[in-house]
Amino acid sequence: MAHDVNIKAIAVLDSVLTAPVCTSLADLPPGRSGAVHDVRVRNALGDRLVELGFTVGAPVRMLRRAPFGGPVQVQIRDFVLSLRRSEARQIQVDVQGEPET
Repeated sequence: MAHDVNIKAIAVLDSVLTAPVCTSLADLPPGRSGAVHDVRVRNALGDRLVELGFTVGAPVRMLRRAPFGGPVQVQIRDFVLSLRRSEARQIQVDVQGEPET
């Protein structure tokens, strides 16, 4: 009986450890990739972000961040664009893999 409980606890812990980490696009470190989880803005900006390709599951990679809270440069699908950090904070990303160099 105790053995079954331990196996279940290990399975739960393993699923927690392997679950994707969700963060805002603004907090994604340079070189890291992820998949869009959610766009949390529901106005014209949100519509425009979706038109630009920020749809659930879309691959996105943080290229660089400007200093002092400036814009971020990201690759979404096959193109590169810059976003204000305030805009990037509205996009939730499931972090994937190791940093790319």
